[in-house]
Amino acid sequence: MITQFQISMLEAIHMQNHIPLWIFDQDNHYIASFFPDLSDSMNRMISSHILKLISLVSDHEFSIFCAEKEYYCVFHYSEEKEIYNVVMGPMLLTGLYRTSQMRELSFSYGIETSDLKHLVENLPIISLTEFASSLDLCRCFLTEKRISYESLSQSPYFNLDGQRMQHGFHSYFLHPQFEVSNHTPYSHELAILHCVRDGDYRRLESTYRTLPKIRYGSMSQDALKQLLYGCIANTTLVTRYAIEGGMNEEDAFCFSDFYIRQMAASRSLYELNLLNEHMAIDFTKKVSSSKRKNKKSYSRPIHICLNHIATNLYQKITVKKLSEITGLNPNYLSTRFHTETGSTLKQYIEEKRIEEAKKLLLYTDQSYIEIAQLLAFHSQSYFIQIFKKHTELTPAQYKNQYRVDL
Repeated sequence: MITQFQISMLEAIHMQNHIPLWIFDQDNHYIASFFPDLSDSMNRMISSHILKLISLVSDHEFSIFCAEKEYYCVFHYSEEKEIYNVVMGPMLLTGLYRTSQMRELSFSYGIETSDLKHLVENLPIISLTEFASSLDLCRCFLTEKRISYESLSQSPYFNLDGQRMQHGFHSYFLHPQFEVSNHTPYSHELAILHCVRDGDYRRLESTYRTLPKIRYGSMSQDALKQLLYGCIANTTLVTRYAIEGGMNEEDAFCFSDFYIRQMAASRSLYELNLLNEHMAIDFTKKVSSSKRKNKKSYSRPIHICLNHIATNLYQKITVKKLSEITGLNPNYLSTRFHTETGSTLKQYIEEKRIEEAKKLLLYTDQSYIEIAQLLAFHSQSYFIQIFKKHTELTPAQYKNQYRVDL
């Protein structure tokens, strides 16, 4: 039987990097789990998903299941003639998701959108290096066996349908230190910078808890100087995104100077890392405050319209539907919307869809046809026409001018 000491040790391993851990006995009865707080119904759904992965495991030391942006590891161990199955995951390779993309995650089926967002925000974003280290630590504790590079490279790698992959994650592990990259992935940086621009400091704090440690390349052999250079670069980016989010330009630059001076005077890596995180959170709170000050006061029906449009950009939005949810006559609603916002309903919906299209062009590999379909435009040509009306550029020109390849 699994002991309380083992449970405590596994909890400590989980607390190190927040990788979810699940333990089932050989008859697939639930023993314990270490996971973000879930409702009972969500816990049942995720447990059911985890059990499906266990059912796909053959008699190997461990198996890795992966998709484009999520992965798991399943292994078993014996304790007093009892066999236990341990699952690590789900783990994410990126936290940059829109609601529609969250639905592509294998565990999302049947979960309410608000619950799914909460769950994804609290799942760990783990580099492959950290994954290898945690797997080694967990198995070493339970089985007293270390994981070698050879066992990683020879282990079975499956997609989430249980089919063995021709090319698995083992190609990313570089012998002997399992080093993946000296730089934080661009998608991880964007996850932070978008929080700053949106003024969402609660999500930013959650992102800092789940993202791997930030890496800034190799600019100096002195560790403190290396981190300082990275922090200054990060402060510059955060400043730009804060201005884009609505913070006063001069205030933002003064705030940036203040933090860079403090960073330059730091005497330890711990102090510098702490300053770097506080800097981004402070900027984000100031953006949030600026947004509240600049936020216009709308009547309740118009607030309902604005919220509906914001959350349904990937669906067809009609005046008829808006009139139904507000209880107002369509003509009266259209007039009132124009009076309060200064835009017609059609213009406002177009603007919001074009804003979303810009993000899709810059941060995804979706084609113009796919984006036009996703955002409910009548055709690709109509999408290009509206895009050019709002930006004076075609989607191709905008992508070529502003996109930074990941």
